[in-house]
Amino acid sequence: MRIGCVVDGRSCDWLSDHVASLAEVGCRGVFVRGLGTVLDGAGERLARLRAWPGAGLALIGIECDLYACADGDASLARTTERLEQYARQIAAVRAEAIVLTGGPRGGRAIGEFQELLDEACGRFAPLGLGVCIANRKGTCVEQIEDLRAIFTPPRHTHIRLLLDAGECYEATVNPRDVFAELGDWTAGVVLSDRRTGSKVGLGTGRVNVAGFVTDLARSGYDGWVVLDVPWTAHGPWLDALRQAVTHVHELHESHRHSH
Repeated sequence: MRIGCVVDGRSCDWLSDHVASLAEVGCRGVFVRGLGTVLDGAGERLARLRAWPGAGLALIGIECDLYACADGDASLARTTERLEQYARQIAAVRAEAIVLTGGPRGGRAIGEFQELLDEACGRFAPLGLGVCIANRKGTCVEQIEDLRAIFTPPRHTHIRLLLDAGECYEATVNPRDVFAELGDWTAGVVLSDRRTGSKVGLGTGRVNVAGFVTDLARSGYDGWVVLDVPWTAHGPWLDALRQAVTHVHELHESHRHSH
């Protein structure tokens, strides 16, 4: 099990000066959200991350909304060209994966997402870049049925799941059920705790974090566990992250010693 954390792309300048601090609290990698897309200058923001892998901090993945690469009534071909351009920029900074999220639910949303995914994956394959799908409340990849449509049977053998336990909870989905069914396709899990629609400190909310970590340990899972703690001022955020890392290690060790 490798521990990482979620970071906001808007804080990359500050984080670039504190890579060592992330390592000190026990994080070995980051999953970056909120960088934007090729349409709004994400390339410059991505360039700031180039030095992170060399400093010992893995870029677990860069999030990208497939539909955000569309512009108005852009054709499927034009949208996938933009996706390929963005994927090349992500590969250039030595990120492990591009993490794709779906558009809004409704109508043919999951079918359209699969069509776009099929086209995009053909372009991503030569880049040596991993491709992950992330579940998100309110999108066409929200319920376990949506994930089954992608992974059983798998549409592409190199696509993996980045399973977000907090987003599952918000969508009234049990992440333990998802992992039990799709664990073989899971490259990473995002752990956050929630209460009344907000993120709270790990272990203080209503998500069954202990049960989920136990499932990971019992299965022999050795992928990324990405901690998503509430963003605050920089110093307090690092303190909260340290507490979350300690909490997950304690849960994992508790299972190991009980067997």
